[in-house]
Amino acid sequence: MKKDSSRYKNLIAECRRHWNRFDPIGILHEGDDLDDEYDFYLPQTAKLLIEGADAYKIAGYVSQIVRVTIGFRDFPEHRIVEFAKQLRQIDF
Repeated sequence: MKKDSSRYKNLIAECRRHWNRFDPIGILHEGDDLDDEYDFYLPQTAKLLIEGADAYKIAGYVSQIVRVTIGFRDFPEHRIVEFAKQLRQIDF
């Protein structure tokens, strides 16, 4: 899938929507203009989805971000797995 295609752009937009709803940092609120907080993670998230990664592989990526990059070592595993399953439901 080409990165300049409308299909890819739609996938990125859906990934952004899901990341913003997941909001592991807890900074986004309804109506906030900070919708780019998690944009750094969108290309890899989209890549995993395009490659057909299962929820556990996606959860591994998300866990790395949340626990290592962001530094929330005690973040609940069940929230990460549920988020990964939600990402897998994106229709692109």
